[in-house]
Amino acid sequence: YTLTQTNYSFFNTQDDIFQNANIRKAFILSIDREGFNDAIFYGMSDPAYAWVPKGIAVGGDIYGDNVEEPLRKLFAENDDPKALLLKGMEELGLGNDPSTLNIKWSLGGTSQRYRTIGEFFQQVLNKNLGINLEVELNDWPMFQSKIVSGDFQIGYMAWGAEYNDPYSMLSLLMSDSNAINTGWVNEEFDSIMKEASTEMDDAKRTELYKRAE
Repeated sequence: YTLTQTNYSFFNTQDDIFQNANIRKAFILSIDREGFNDAIFYGMSDPAYAWVPKGIAVGGDIYGDNVEEPLRKLFAENDDPKALLLKGMEELGLGNDPSTLNIKWSLGGTSQRYRTIGEFFQQVLNKNLGINLEVELNDWPMFQSKIVSGDFQIGYMAWGAEYNDPYSMLSLLMSDSNAINTGWVNEEFDSIMKEASTEMDDAKRTELYKRAE
């Protein structure tokens, strides 16, 4: 049973290309969330600009009503994702031609829906970043095996909150969690989340979750 869920893409931060934060940001900013919602979910979902899905509460208040969605700020501060991509490529010594990058996006299904998702990613990344994306369709066991072993660059999944608190979602990204194998470790994030796990005051806990997110 889940209260609500977030559909998300995730990077292997140990990958030669996606170790770079500017390249990750470029990919994040290049995805048209409204267009994805229309194409895949027929406009029936909410485009995600935060990790914690809408409807999750802290105490008696809806968390999302009291905090800004983090990606709104990222989008406001960066109007050219391709410039970030080129900056990241320069930092890694990869030249200045995005079409030369070998990027594979792994999906955990082989149905027409997953083919449509893959085609959407291919179109937007080519249009916004000039990347010729390869889409890899796997049945779920193979996909899961590759994610666990780190044999991927980008993946796509969904995760649902199992109880009504942002900790149910944000704790998945702590360094001692094996829920999503991104290889990302941030000591400040871990520290904030550990503090939030014992904080009883709802307003203070909300502020901690906001910092973490």
